[in-house]
Amino acid sequence: GLIFEKKEFFEREKEERRKRRHKSRVNRSEEEEEEGADVLGFREGFEGADEEATARKRLGRLLKDTLEELHRLHVNASCRCSTRAPRVKEARDKLTSYRRRAREAYKTVDFERYETDLRDRFEKKRKREDADAFAKFRKNPPKSIEEIRTCCELFVRNGRSPHHLCPHLCYYREYEPARQLFVLRIACCEKFGSAKKLEGWTSELALNNSTSISNSAANS
Repeated sequence: GLIFEKKEFFEREKEERRKRRHKSRVNRSEEEEEEGADVLGFREGFEGADEEATARKRLGRLLKDTLEELHRLHVNASCRCSTRAPRVKEARDKLTSYRRRAREAYKTVDFERYETDLRDRFEKKRKREDADAFAKFRKNPPKSIEEIRTCCELFVRNGRSPHHLCPHLCYYREYEPARQLFVLRIACCEKFGSAKKLEGWTSELALNNSTSISNSAANS
């Protein structure tokens, strides 16, 4: 009987400690939410048009940062939809919805800044297109993979090492065959239970100047 009573006592103590920890976490979370709302200036309301305008600009900046992060996550998820579990596509679809809602909120809260950011994005895109490292291949397609490789001075100067980031996308180009073979191995495992059928297989870059594929210099 004494052992049983001690066990009951310790179980009650354990449950009470768990409840106290949970209550403490909830209180901290509520305080953080209140502080976040206060930073935006909405908790106490607005005394004048100037305060409201300031709060709208703060919220606009927050939405802008949120949209940039959502865009990054959305691109990462989209690149992995075909090679990962179905839940990746579900997450990508949710991100699409979040981006749309955040964009509409940004447009409503601070339309002037939204238009400015939109013009800036178009201008950056135009400059990237003007500085396209492969522009010369649009009219005169390369005759070999080697011709594409020698376009990058870093690639040549570093002993044909792709371990750098450049407009020529050397790193991504040189590792694309290995990535594609890895994707094929995953697909083979999913269909046949193993990748034994691919033993001895290798992959390498090959030129594809097909006119049906626009803006394509090389594929694996």
